[in-house]
Amino acid sequence: PTPVAPPPTAGPALTNGRPTTGPLRATNLPIPLTSFVGREKEIGRVTDLLSGSRLVTLIGPGGAGKTRLATEAGRALLDQMLDGLWLVELAPVTDGAEVPQSILQLLGLREQGMLAGARTRVPLPEPADPIGRLVGAIGSRRVVLLLDNCEHVLDATASLAERLLGACPELRVLATSREPLGITGETLCPVDSLPLPPPSADPVTAMSYPAVRLLADRAGAARPDFAVDTDTVASVIQICRSLDGMPLAIELAAARLRTMTSVQVAARLNDRFRLLTGGSRTALPRHQTLRAVFDWSWEPLDEAEQALWRRLAVFTGGATLDAIERICAPGEPDLPGDVLSRVDVLDHLSALVDKSLVAVSGNGEPRYRMLETIREYGLRRLAEAGETEWVRQAHADDFLALARTADAELRRSDQLRWLGWLTTEHDNLHSALRWAIATGNAPIAVGLVAALGWYWWMRGMRVEGVEMAVPALALPGADRLPRDQVAVAEMMTAMNLLASSGELAEGGRWLARAGRTAEGHEHAHPLLRLIEPMTVIFDSYLGQPALGLLAARFDDPDPWIQAVSRMFHAHAELNMGRPDERPEADMLLALDRFRSMGERWGTAYTLSALADLAGRRGEHERAARFHAEAVALMREVGAAEDLPVMQIRLAHELWQTGERDRAVALLAEADREAERIGSDECRAAVAHECAQILQIAGDLPGAQRRLDQAVALVADHKVAPQWRAMLASSQGAVTAALGDLPAARQHHDQALSMALEFYDAPVISGVLVGYADLALRIGRPEQAATLLGTAHDIRGGPDRSILDGPRIESAAREALARGRADASPTGLPQMIRAALD
Repeated sequence: PTPVAPPPTAGPALTNGRPTTGPLRATNLPIPLTSFVGREKEIGRVTDLLSGSRLVTLIGPGGAGKTRLATEAGRALLDQMLDGLWLVELAPVTDGAEVPQSILQLLGLREQGMLAGARTRVPLPEPADPIGRLVGAIGSRRVVLLLDNCEHVLDATASLAERLLGACPELRVLATSREPLGITGETLCPVDSLPLPPPSADPVTAMSYPAVRLLADRAGAARPDFAVDTDTVASVIQICRSLDGMPLAIELAAARLRTMTSVQVAARLNDRFRLLTGGSRTALPRHQTLRAVFDWSWEPLDEAEQALWRRLAVFTGGATLDAIERICAPGEPDLPGDVLSRVDVLDHLSALVDKSLVAVSGNGEPRYRMLETIREYGLRRLAEAGETEWVRQAHADDFLALARTADAELRRSDQLRWLGWLTTEHDNLHSALRWAIATGNAPIAVGLVAALGWYWWMRGMRVEGVEMAVPALALPGADRLPRDQVAVAEMMTAMNLLASSGELAEGGRWLARAGRTAEGHEHAHPLLRLIEPMTVIFDSYLGQPALGLLAARFDDPDPWIQAVSRMFHAHAELNMGRPDERPEADMLLALDRFRSMGERWGTAYTLSALADLAGRRGEHERAARFHAEAVALMREVGAAEDLPVMQIRLAHELWQTGERDRAVALLAEADREAERIGSDECRAAVAHECAQILQIAGDLPGAQRRLDQAVALVADHKVAPQWRAMLASSQGAVTAALGDLPAARQHHDQALSMALEFYDAPVISGVLVGYADLALRIGRPEQAATLLGTAHDIRGGPDRSILDGPRIESAAREALARGRADASPTGLPQMIRAALD
């Protein structure tokens, strides 16, 4: 900046040509050329800190906006009675010895000059001591020095600040640096990235976040027609999130919007250092391109710190110190003479933390992470050093070994701790898997799929798991890996596929493929002992062989296999329409075994199954207790896709017990959870349950709207035929209640056709209850009674979980008692007669 001479101490000053009284306060703060966006509240935070501390240092990575925040805070301080407020730009200073001289020159001091207006004149020392001259000039004046960009002359700046503050009682210093000055009395004020909106935010919500407001403001200056609206909001959010909310990077991206769309900019951010080069011509060189910002931080580092930065970049989502030491500094004989020694990693890591290149987080064991843009810069440096292959390999080997250990622990008492570890390292694990797939590394890729398959299942990440498992198992050489490992990967691919997509045929093929691969290796991994019964169950749900195969595993050496086998056995019997007593006994034994192991997932699923059984028998309070415990356990496990489903089941039973408000509130919570995880199927299930409640409450138009919503949500998804059957049956019931009986008949026919596609006794029973309602509406109560009796026979007893069931049964009895029945059964739909035969 151009130095501003101090004003005279006597005589009036002029403002707009008019005389003013009192001295004009001296400052060289530049007039801003752009609006200040995103850190308005932080100005007050900085000024508050300066009121209690005489040295405040704004620390943060390059491009975080430290300089702008400091100058805006300085502007706010001008309202106070100061004798001077000066911005000292240290970026051009290359020699620490020149720091005091640069301030003297800025203040306009001559060889024997004196800062005008000083309250106390201090004799100037010899000219050879520039710091002494500054002490004499400032004296006891109320002065604020803004020392900007101190990091490259840190020692000299620290010495200067310490001496000035010790000799000038009214002086305050506000510094900006990528690392602390490190002197007594310093108060640190971290300058973090701008807050970011969630990925799915709408335009109004997105604009409430500072990062988006900054992009919109700067983009509007470059392109007046730019707006954050429904067409641009997704790409704008992607830009801001990809750039970590870093102000300088966002401004560089906004400049590109003059010639590109936001979608194009977002798509090219994988090459951000080539893309973001359009900074102001008058800005400092290191602020004109994104790469220059980080070159400024890279160049002063020693070789070991540079090596750690580039190797640390392979971690996605951060890392522990142990992992960093193992992977980044393998030591001899792997890398003889490497510049980075394992014993020195902590010291170098601490140095990177001090320089704002690495952040530390975590209440327990610390985790060290980089902003994504800093990490991307490190990866480029890693490639330039020719180290990418071995560092990536070391990273993948390390996380594969840990994933295999975790896989076994997921079925034991320490389940939650290992689930927590897998969740924390989720990004690292998936990064290693994607790298292995991209480079054709079949042993790593298939090994990770096998080790992570059950984790994906438990946490409800089944779609994501399948998307990575299929290409991993297709890699050249995958078929030559150990067969037990490949079989586990294929089996979990089948299970996750069946649970997530409704691709029954494809899931069946994967299950059969796993069975062929596992031949002769059934005992190598506990999950392999479930392939045969699961294959038989899939092929023939009514087949007695499935029950026999599951029963044969009741005495398996692994207690988890014992419990799962009993649970599946009970499910199979109930879906076959067997009486409740035996399945319930198996479920209770499975529950006891899961509880004794401390295994939450199995406990939750078994409790949910017991609750469904109790609800069908009309024991709604007991069912609600079981479901409530299952929901609590699923929260612990973190099963994203399973939690909303269990919340819906709990709401269903709460409605039956009369806790209507609580049921409605829980459905709203399930809807929000489904929206958060982006599951259309879960949202459709919520809409379906709401429709049933609205129907029995008498709001038929509301029920129809919710059913239409459910149908639309799953229209483009492949879901299980049982689920579509229940949806069609509900449509038939509401359509019939609205008076359109022919359309209702079509819905019920469709429901029965889909229910018979994959035999499920409770679902078929529910569809027949819907037919019974239609029979009553066309004046055939005896047919309704026949249908209800058939539904009970198929189910193995009455189903008290159907909300409208009691009304239909009561209406049928009343009609029969009044003698209005048509005794002829010939009106039964052909599909129902075929099903009964």
